[in-house]
Amino acid sequence: MSRQQSAALRCCLLLCGALVSGTAQAWPDRPLRFIVGFGAGGTSDIIARRFAQDLSMQLGQPIPVENRTGAGGNVAFEAAAHAEPDGNTMVLGSPAFTVNPALYGDRIRWRQEDLAPVILIGFTPIAVIVRAEHPAQTLRALVEAPRQGPLLAGISGSGTSSHLANILLRQATRMAMENVSYTGGAAPFLDLMAGRLELMTFPAPETVSYLEAGRIRILALTERTGATAFRGIPTVAEAGYPEAAMATWYGLMVPRRTPPEITVALHRAAAAVLADPAARARLAELSVDPAGGSPEEFADFIRRETTRWQRVIAETNTRVE
Repeated sequence: MSRQQSAALRCCLLLCGALVSGTAQAWPDRPLRFIVGFGAGGTSDIIARRFAQDLSMQLGQPIPVENRTGAGGNVAFEAAAHAEPDGNTMVLGSPAFTVNPALYGDRIRWRQEDLAPVILIGFTPIAVIVRAEHPAQTLRALVEAPRQGPLLAGISGSGTSSHLANILLRQATRMAMENVSYTGGAAPFLDLMAGRLELMTFPAPETVSYLEAGRIRILALTERTGATAFRGIPTVAEAGYPEAAMATWYGLMVPRRTPPEITVALHRAAAAVLADPAARARLAELSVDPAGGSPEEFADFIRRETTRWQRVIAETNTRVE
């Protein structure tokens, strides 16, 4: 290489470094979009909006939530996977990300490799619910109660955390169930309280108002939580069914080819939110146990969850139409 070529190469490298540094310093220069795969007013949407408000304060840009519903979260993951990887698109990760590849097979038009994990936001349990007047005072009493025909159980849509908890509960207890799927709102709770359903597995945050009003009884939670509304309620493991344990998780993800310096900056801002006592308290008000950690730890978690759900889906032969 000649002296002139060597000098030109050094200039090129310096220019590239300056461009990368400039990209990180300039970002974000406009509002970020935060894609959520479930409807407005649901647990995922409420948690995403609360987190987005605090993250917006860290980044100095608005972060509007974009609800892209359908196919158990697949529509949102597809939209994020095919978005421009410029650091201005994020998506809310959830159990659907680890379950849907096994549940939907080749019908999904995204791959896990299309999205990169940034940080785990937090966890919430699923509540195993009956109406307040139900004779069963414990989960074991419900399981052992004699009945004719399958138990009618409400879930919040196929492929959701509610559905997954139902699958694990059936597998652990051997109860025969016939599922009734809802799109959210008050309808499932009204059917439960009217006796048209015997059981529901629903996100714990959505049960608080009914629990405090004495309209429902929570027999167990799928995982321990620090939320004060659920103090004294046993977990499924404590009730004798450890195989039914699970938690709904929420995480921040971006398109895979997002510049690494932007991903680092985004992680730094999100970690600052999760380290802030006031922000953690705001999540706790939603019955979320805040998490955190590195992108690598989040990626390891996703791998473990994917392996677990591949096994469960295969063992139970669960499919969605």
